[in-house]
Amino acid sequence: MPTAFPPRFAPDERVYTGGRFVLSDYGALGDGSYEHDGGFFFATGTLGLALTAGAMAGRAIGNNARRNQAAQDAQGRWKVIDQGQIFVGTHGFYLVPDTGGLLSWGYGHLTSAQMAGLGTLWMTGSSDRGPITWIIQSGWAELIFTLWARLVHPQHQQYATGAWVPPGWADRIRAMRVAMPTRLSDESRLRQILG
Repeated sequence: MPTAFPPRFAPDERVYTGGRFVLSDYGALGDGSYEHDGGFFFATGTLGLALTAGAMAGRAIGNNARRNQAAQDAQGRWKVIDQGQIFVGTHGFYLVPDTGGLLSWGYGHLTSAQMAGLGTLWMTGSSDRGPITWIIQSGWAELIFTLWARLVHPQHQQYATGAWVPPGWADRIRAMRVAMPTRLSDESRLRQILG
């Protein structure tokens, strides 16, 4: 069943902007197990013994390769799990994967967030499937971080120091002519970031 869009977390929510995103998750590709080839081959005679030795060596090489690949796959790493459209609003953000569906994230559901690089938000949160650790890469990652920090964690070190602000970001937000949400205690900080 199609989802009406834009969805809203609250009647007064406003969706500011949207664009593309790439979503990565931290985890292992496998559990370290592999299928061991323990097949048996035996032939007699000079040529048969050579073929038997070759078959044994081939199985050993194949088993070693599968074991090494399984060990590599058991190591945790960041892997792309989705991509699509992202929409950022006053109360949260929405991921609309190219494969379909809708993932809604209210800012209150994020347990932590930080800018890991230009256009790269590292976040943890509580989903309906349990805790997640994701990296969102998007031209709007800084806006998500700003809104989350302003509303949920105004003492966040990256936000409080403004050190995360990439060159030209405030100009881009100003050019959108969007009235950013503020709290009374945060109004001077907003003016400082946006100039």
